[in-house]
Amino acid sequence: MGHRERLALTIVVLLTLVAAPARADATTLVFPLLLKSWDASPAVTPTPDPRGIVIVSLAFDQRDEVLTLRNDGLKDQDMTGWMVLSVTGNQRFRFPDGYVLVRGATVRIHSGPDAVEAPPDDLLWSASYIWNNAGDTAVLLDADEDEVDRLGY
Repeated sequence: MGHRERLALTIVVLLTLVAAPARADATTLVFPLLLKSWDASPAVTPTPDPRGIVIVSLAFDQRDEVLTLRNDGLKDQDMTGWMVLSVTGNQRFRFPDGYVLVRGATVRIHSGPDAVEAPPDDLLWSASYIWNNAGDTAVLLDADEDEVDRLGY
């Protein structure tokens, strides 16, 4: 379980604990989850990718799903061969050949019926919905299909 997923689980569990009615059965359901999210084993800190391309957010604006990436690296990044994977459904977005994500810039990748395309800032994945409402994970892969970043919900 990655640090983002663990944080999300911890927040959900804490909110459940706070919002749970004061009943004995609520404590027995919530308490084991709380213990599980506070793992005493040493945390593994992933080594940041030196290219600095990160998934910033995955947002849903009615009929437009928007995945935002940012280049926090020290130089422009040629994204030829790079892709984004929606784990649930195994759908893949491939960056156009020659697409360069400039240092400090963001790119939004749109999907859904109201998705827009206005390169270089807004790229179209599909006019269909991609992201699973019940939970999904976006994985950014480089041209060698090595994982660069991921964001789950």
